[in-house]
Amino acid sequence: MNTAFFVSPYSEAGIVENMAYDAVLLHDYPRPINARIRCYGWTEHGATFGYSQRWGDVRQLTSLEGGPLVRRLTGGGVVPHGEDFTYALVLPPAHPFYREKAVDLYRLIHDAVATCLHAFGQPAELEPCPCDFGQKRERLGLAGACFVRAEPYDVVEPKSRRKLAGAAMKRDRDGLLVQGSLELPDGVALSLFERSLIELIAARLDLPFPKPTPGQVDAAALQRWTAHFADAAWNQRR
Repeated sequence: MNTAFFVSPYSEAGIVENMAYDAVLLHDYPRPINARIRCYGWTEHGATFGYSQRWGDVRQLTSLEGGPLVRRLTGGGVVPHGEDFTYALVLPPAHPFYREKAVDLYRLIHDAVATCLHAFGQPAELEPCPCDFGQKRERLGLAGACFVRAEPYDVVEPKSRRKLAGAAMKRDRDGLLVQGSLELPDGVALSLFERSLIELIAARLDLPFPKPTPGQVDAAALQRWTAHFADAAWNQRR
């Protein structure tokens, strides 16, 4: 297996465009046998919601005053965007963690996120999973709004238990996509935080030292996916 780990440049875009970039990262990447990651921000306020959620339910949960509301490829609940720092990670099918249980992969990735936040001055820890104490674990991602309450192994502020970071996942024949969103600490140097987070994720998932992604984004694929995520037939399909 080719074990390179590629990093796309940080960028900011709209809700539809960022979801399209993530779809290209999963389905139309020029080096599909390699792990890859991109970190990004937002040029507008809006929200994304989980693949399996019903449009009518989502509309009742949100009050965006005209902001875009876009269905993700991944599961989970409604996530507001605008000020959050976001990442998309893809593991190819040949990677050992491609078949990892979702809850275990969340724990590994969010441990990296919590460690990074703490290093930049934001106390953070993982929300315990009932399974750690021999109790039955609820299914992940059932909350309608992701940041209303923490799911097992989400990243939380230790005292208030306020959710700081969460993630959602999609696994198919092209790879395993993880989309994560988190609050950046005030005054943080974005480039330093991004580099630290990527290196920590690489360490947790036994990936090699990250390096810049080769080539350019497939413009035709990006245009196709942008139209897909802007289409009401996709967003209101359930």
